Amino acid sequence: MTPVEFNEWFADYCRSFPETADWANGLPDKEGTLTKWRVIFAAKRIDLVFGKRVTAEMLAGDLPAVAAYEREKTPAVVVAGGRELRRREGGDRYRSESDIAATTKRSTAKYVRPEGAISAWQMAEQYRLMRSQGTSKAECDRWLDAEDRKAYPQ
Repeated sequence: MTPVEFNEWFADYCRSFPETADWANGLPDKEGTLTKWRVIFAAKRIDLVFGKRVTAEMLAGDLPAVAAYEREKTPAVVVAGGRELRRREGGDRYRSESDIAATTKRSTAKYVRPEGAISAWQMAEQYRLMRSQGTSKAECDRWLDAEDRKAYPQ
């Protein structure tokens, strides 16, 4: 999300939840805080259109809104709402190994993988998807270690 898009989203969010504007104006470093929010949104793939959809769903009561006394948790609540919205729409669902294996491989490596092993790119892609679904880092790391042992046997 660009700074201009973030400002548009934040204005829309403040129109939906007016007490947020008062809260933000009282911050000692408003710009610094909002910049951190924008960086979080960009990292979690919350763009302008999707951010406005999450806000609308929160306003309608379809997603949990930020409690008035917890405005500092706004980015976490918006990201969680976005994750829930994606889950409902099936956008970040878990992909099976056969789905991953069917994906175009981006590798120039000369190493030939043993049967059933996936490429490093496919491992990274699946890891990212599992993390975006809320799978714990420890569980993702265990999965990655197992796949790594398959792809690069000792």
